[in-house]
Amino acid sequence: MSESDERRTGAWFRRALDSVEDMILIKGPDSRLLWANRTFLDLYGMSEEELVGIIDGPQTSVDQTLQYVRDDQEVFETGRSLDIPAEPVTAHDGTARMFHTKKPVSYTHLRAHETGRNL
Repeated sequence: MSESDERRTGAWFRRALDSVEDMILIKGPDSRLLWANRTFLDLYGMSEEELVGIIDGPQTSVDQTLQYVRDDQEVFETGRSLDIPAEPVTAHDGTARMFHTKKPVSYTHLRAHETGRNL
């Protein structure tokens, strides 16, 4: 596959995002995960196939998961990004770590909210 073919298919971008040491994830409606980079997958001990459509990993407490969903909803409803200086994340082995989390506004979600469309 040529470099231009890779860019068209997104493989080049996936590899670039997988090389980032910070967790990067994309969520869809109802806070369901659509994609995550290698750092996230490794921390959660999951494959891409296992990740799609879940809200969070089984190792995460219900309270943590509910807070993630509330934060996502706040971003969606207000149209403002959220900066969380210290957010607990539980790895697949049960260890808890604190992360500085940024939840940016997705243009697609903002437009859907403004027009009343569901994604």
